[in-house]
Amino acid sequence: HPYVLKMKTDSPYGVSISHSDTKVMGGSGSDGAAQFYFNVFEEDIGFSAKEAVELLSIQDYDETSFTVLFQAGEGTMTLPIVRGMAYVTAEYDGASPIIYSQHALIRVNEVQGSALGNSQLSGKRFELEFNNGDIWILYVMGNNALEFEVQDGKLVGLSSIRATLRLTKLPVSIDGARELLDIHSSAIPIGSELSAAMHETSPNKASYSFQWKTSGEGDLLHYALPHHLAVLSSDVTRTELQL
Repeated sequence: HPYVLKMKTDSPYGVSISHSDTKVMGGSGSDGAAQFYFNVFEEDIGFSAKEAVELLSIQDYDETSFTVLFQAGEGTMTLPIVRGMAYVTAEYDGASPIIYSQHALIRVNEVQGSALGNSQLSGKRFELEFNNGDIWILYVMGNNALEFEVQDGKLVGLSSIRATLRLTKLPVSIDGARELLDIHSSAIPIGSELSAAMHETSPNKASYSFQWKTSGEGDLLHYALPHHLAVLSSDVTRTELQL
């Protein structure tokens, strides 16, 4: 949560990201309740590369995360995948990025309509709007701007890069969401450390905690499920952001 990630096995090869509120429900129990449901997977957005992309290996894993490495020609594309991550992160090293979607791209920052076709864009923050109403923000970490060209509705990097890209879905109904996502865009979760302990005096009580491991800068922005909120430690700052 909140995103579902899936290997894309046709062109452009890479990792597809889905965040859908559409549910399919089926079956009927004795009391009329649904027996199962699942969220519809759509390729809302995804990471790929111009070079041939293939899965190479799982680099690391723990109770809440794993890191996957893709070969992209002579370069690589690495994704740390962590439960609750507010952004999906891809580290490119010697590969040319492609950002794709099954939905039609209708706006990038202020460029839209017919002006978008085959346009070249440069920057470190791109706001992408699609015809299904979704808005995603693409961040480029580091000091250098990134140059893209819009080709057939995809953002295609003009050259191979060594940079970290991050994608996040904008909750358009939440006031201040853009500013909050911008502020925390440099803090990257890469895993966690689980610790557990018995209560000092009661043998029937115990506690556990997750300590998130991060790279980058700033405070980590992370999503939690409703049952997590009741047990968050007092030093955690809550926000109104939700997907």
